[in-house]
Amino acid sequence: MMSLRKTNLSVVLGLAALLPMTAGLRAAPGGKSKEVLKLAITFEEPNICRVGVGDQSFFMPEQDNALLETLKSHVKKGRNLSIVGGMEIPYRCVGPTIYTAQRAGFKKVGFVAEPPDTR
Repeated sequence: MMSLRKTNLSVVLGLAALLPMTAGLRAAPGGKSKEVLKLAITFEEPNICRVGVGDQSFFMPEQDNALLETLKSHVKKGRNLSIVGGMEIPYRCVGPTIYTAQRAGFKKVGFVAEPPDTR
């Protein structure tokens, strides 16, 4: 029974990853839309984590303070943050990015995972 639950969870997570990414605005309760800042995370072997914010790029965790200052300039009341990356991104890239976003003042952080290329 345990493997059946894991399989169902895998299917749900897989389907969630196939949902289209939202645009820069998202509907909020009450009909207002909230602005979403997107961070793009990439990973390159052997140990390079890169976080993109607009046209800027930061190596993590080496440029953590520079990313923090950039994110602080993007914090607005009610603004959410969305982290976009592939399913192959290791947590050692995602974890420090989440922590930096929290330190910058973002209250809500979402994730958009792109499914792996099957070609």
